[in-house]
Amino acid sequence: MANYIFDPNFQTLSLESKVVTGLGRISEAFRLVLLREAQTSNLTPVQIQILVFMKFHNNVATNIHALSDELNLPLIDIYNEASDLIDKSLIAKKEIGDNHQNVTFSLTARGKMAATKLSLYADKILSQVSNFQKDDLEKFYGYILNLILELQKNDLLSMNRMCLCCKHFSENEEKYSCTLLEKELEFKELRIDCAEHQPLNPYEEKLKSKQRGFY
Repeated sequence: MANYIFDPNFQTLSLESKVVTGLGRISEAFRLVLLREAQTSNLTPVQIQILVFMKFHNNVATNIHALSDELNLPLIDIYNEASDLIDKSLIAKKEIGDNHQNVTFSLTARGKMAATKLSLYADKILSQVSNFQKDDLEKFYGYILNLILELQKNDLLSMNRMCLCCKHFSENEEKYSCTLLEKELEFKELRIDCAEHQPLNPYEEKLKSKQRGFY
C-alpha cells in the first residue's frame, strides 16, 4: 500500500507526514494574508512580493533574473508583473548599456510608500509567533534553518542568504562566528536573510554540512 502524505489514515502512523502537512497549513496562512492585501491594494500577490523585496534588498541586483530567482517564478511572469508595476508608476526601469534586455528596476517615490505599507502584510502571523516561549522559539528557528538548507540542496529553493551557507560563517563546538563582522554570534543572531551573504562553493558546503549538528 502506497504512503500518501495527505491521507489522514497514513498521518496517524507517520509523524513526518504530519509535519509536512502542518507546514502546508502554515503556507496557506501566508497565502491568505497576501491575497487579502492584494485585494485591498489593487495589486497581485507577486507584485506585492516584488515591491517588498526591492524595498529591503536594494543591494541585491534587482533585474528580471534576480527577481525570478528570488520568487521562484518564470522570467515571463516576472516580466509581466514588473511591466504592470511600471505602468502603475511604482517601479522604474533603467537600461544598462546598449543591451535592451539588460534592465534593472528601482522603486519610485510612490513605490517606496506603497512598499512600506505592504511590508506589514505578515504582521498577524508575527503576532502569533511572538507568543512562543524564548527557548521553544530558538529551537523552532534551528529546525527552520536546517530545513531551508536541505530544501535548497534538493533544488526545492533557489535563493538562500543564511549564515549557514555563507563563506563568512564558521562553527566550532556550537560556537558561531562571522569573519566579516569579526564577532562571535549567539544562535539567535544567525541570519536567515543577510545583505552581506557570500555563497559557499559546493565543496565548502559539503564540508560544513558534515560539521553541522545543532538541533
